[in-house]
Amino acid sequence: MAAVSSEAVPGARHQLAQRLRAVLEPRGGGTTRRRASDAFRLGLAVVVVAVSIPVMKANSAAELSIVHAVHPPPAAISWLVTTVFWLGSAGVSVLLVIVGLLVPRLSAVRWTAVAAVLTWGVCILLGVLLGPAAGRPPVSELAGVNAGYPVTQLAVAIAVAATALPYLSPPVHRLVWFLVAVAVLAAICGGHALPVNAVSSVVLGWGVAAGLHLAVGSPLGLPSAAEVTAWIADLHVAVADIARAPRQVWGVEQFTGCSPAGEAIELAVYGRDASDARVLAKLWRFCLYRRIPAIVATLATDGRHRIGFNG
Repeated sequence: MAAVSSEAVPGARHQLAQRLRAVLEPRGGGTTRRRASDAFRLGLAVVVVAVSIPVMKANSAAELSIVHAVHPPPAAISWLVTTVFWLGSAGVSVLLVIVGLLVPRLSAVRWTAVAAVLTWGVCILLGVLLGPAAGRPPVSELAGVNAGYPVTQLAVAIAVAATALPYLSPPVHRLVWFLVAVAVLAAICGGHALPVNAVSSVVLGWGVAAGLHLAVGSPLGLPSAAEVTAWIADLHVAVADIARAPRQVWGVEQFTGCSPAGEAIELAVYGRDASDARVLAKLWRFCLYRRIPAIVATLATDGRHRIGFNG
């Protein structure tokens, strides 16, 4: 009986490890590369944060109306609002660190920690440059509301989430973003942040994560060579020795193989980031040549065979 129990323990641990990987690990081959969409996110974040600063200084009537409508919360649930805010901000950061240790993916934990430190540093820098309230004039209508900017808890939570989630599975994505969204609403309702301050802080953390991904890369969710081999087999196309190509481009996972006759075959799996890469390239040509770029379709003339998939 003891022998059976001792053999069952490793089996149970193996099943638990497999279930954790199914829930926590990302889909695809785990390829890590820079994405064109991260360049868009970084540029958009810079613009939004820059625009939000004069908006904060204006103390707009619309923002004050939102604050009056949702703050303060009923006394009976004020503790719940505060709890939700901390769980969705600091709690998310702690949760993702624990999840990263469970997978385990040391690179994910490392870059998540870097994103948190970078965001915290950017928040301190902005606080020094802009002042504790980003130049927002004090008004009696905001009594009891934290007018500080940036909202460091939200910015760090968003940066940690946006950095770590590409390494994790879609179910974890949905849970984390739900917690963060509720935390932002709780921050405004509980007086922990003003609406524009909260949104700008969220975008700030999002931009830091995009900049980090642009610098070091992130998982694309594109398939591995084994998965492409299975797809090719389902299409009844004879391709052997499928391997990842040494040269890659944004948004596309390229593979090489050979036909039964020995001819070289190129395979390309296009992800959603491929369209972003094309738009970014056209925008660059427009800025460089000061003219609207024409969409030119080119055909390969080097005699090689190419098979494409939409990921």
